[in-house]
Amino acid sequence: QGALNDLLGSASAVAAILDRFEREPKLGILAPTKSVLKLDDPDRNVLNRDWLDRLFAEAGMRDLAGTFRCDFIAGSMFWFRVEALAGIDRLDLAPERFEDELGQVDGTLAHAVERLIAVCAERSGFVVEEASSGR
Repeated sequence: QGALNDLLGSASAVAAILDRFEREPKLGILAPTKSVLKLDDPDRNVLNRDWLDRLFAEAGMRDLAGTFRCDFIAGSMFWFRVEALAGIDRLDLAPERFEDELGQVDGTLAHAVERLIAVCAERSGFVVEEASSGR
C-alpha cells in the first residue's frame, strides 16, 4: 500500500507528479519511496545473474555484466516518461524466452528485465528518482 500511495496518493499528488514531469524534462522515472535499490548487492542478483549478463549484452551494457553496478526499482511500479524506457526495446523479449509462471519470486527473465529498467533510463540520459525526493 505504501508504494501505491507514493505513486497515486490523491488527485493533488498525481497533479504534482505530472507537473514535475512537465517541468523536469530529464526526469525519466519516479519510483516509490525506498524502492530504488543497488543491484550489486548479492541478495538482489544471485538468482538473476545468468539472465542479467545476457540482457546487459543485448542492451549494449556489457560493462555491467558480472558487476551489476547499477540501481533497479523493486516492485516494478513507477511513473515514467516513455522515452526513458527506449533501451528496453533492444532486448529480445519474445514470449518463448520467458519461463512458465509457477509462482517464482526471483530468478526468471521477468525478474531480470525488472532489474534493467532504471539503468536503461539512466543510459538514455534520464534521471531516476524516488517520489519522496522532496521536489
